[in-house]
Amino acid sequence: MYYLLSIALERKEDALHVKILEAAGLINAEVQPGIRGAVKLCSRKRDTINIELTDVAQNVHDMVTVDMPVGAFSVCEVRPACGITDENGAIGNEDSMTGFYMTERFKARLLWSAGGYVEYRFPNKLPKNRELQAISFGAEICSEAANYREDWKSEITLWINEVECGTFLSPGDFGARRGRYTLKTRAAGAARYGLLSCWSVRQDGCYIKEKRVGDVTAEEFLSLEY
Repeated sequence: MYYLLSIALERKEDALHVKILEAAGLINAEVQPGIRGAVKLCSRKRDTINIELTDVAQNVHDMVTVDMPVGAFSVCEVRPACGITDENGAIGNEDSMTGFYMTERFKARLLWSAGGYVEYRFPNKLPKNRELQAISFGAEICSEAANYREDWKSEITLWINEVECGTFLSPGDFGARRGRYTLKTRAAGAARYGLLSCWSVRQDGCYIKEKRVGDVTAEEFLSLEY
């Protein structure tokens, strides 16, 4: 395929653009006589061009990300008030553990419990020739009270391989208004959104939202099996 670029030789700026494309090896250009001066008949050399705007710095660590569905827990212990729901509504019966063992739970978007725990198993995808620098976990969480209570404080603790890595103090069970991502099936009178919380275990300790909360370090998990 050819593209005719009618460029008069006296227009030095346009001629320079063509020269740059030629020098970059992107086009072939052939000068031919024209009605006014000369024209360049140009054809492309490449069908696809990949452009990298930034180089990868040599000192940047590799980052491995794993998205874990809410309902993909391997073990759980819950107690009323409890329940689990997807975009279409409740899975199983509320205040019962039934829904927590149904296969539909893998599509869950929200779960709640007045106490207990949920356990997730994450694959260790870190390359074997890389040293672990940090482990981070993020989730949208809040307290759980009957219906909802904006001032209902709850402690939510993260363990990694049975090592306690810090406790987040949730300020309340938020249901007075809808959140940005509240499920359409979530009725009034119940928790509607949570706070985006992040635990980070680094080489110098454990952090929650950049606040140091413990002495557990990433070094303690260097022996994780692949």
